Amino acid sequence: MYDVSDYADYYRAGSLKIANKAEQAVTPYPPYKIELPDLATYELRGERMLSSACYKGKCFQCAFAAMSAVEIEYNWGGGQKVPFESFCYGPFTSKFYKMGKPRAVPYKDSGSDYDTGWMDELCTERCGYDEWED
Repeated sequence: MYDVSDYADYYRAGSLKIANKAEQAVTPYPPYKIELPDLATYELRGERMLSSACYKGKCFQCAFAAMSAVEIEYNWGGGQKVPFESFCYGPFTSKFYKMGKPRAVPYKDSGSDYDTGWMDELCTERCGYDEWED
């Protein structure tokens, strides 16, 4: 689909022109159609695996949904996987969120283990459950 970690084909967008600027509809509920926050906000929020179907459907417009190449190095310089995965950085109470399928995490000279959500809990442990709710 894409080269190792190149996600966007910028050279194909050379003749892209803005015809009309639409007013941005700001929504205080999911999907959050807001101005994108800075990267520190995403880092603070932490990521959760988002199902591919959710990302392609209702979550694609959300400021807190992202797809990226994930580099998994499992043989310390000898082996590497770079799958594309989708993530949610939004609040835990989002009604659209569905966890993605468990990913296989390979280990050196042994089999794989499946991440069934425990990694998401580690990545989001700094966030309160209802930190965005009124």
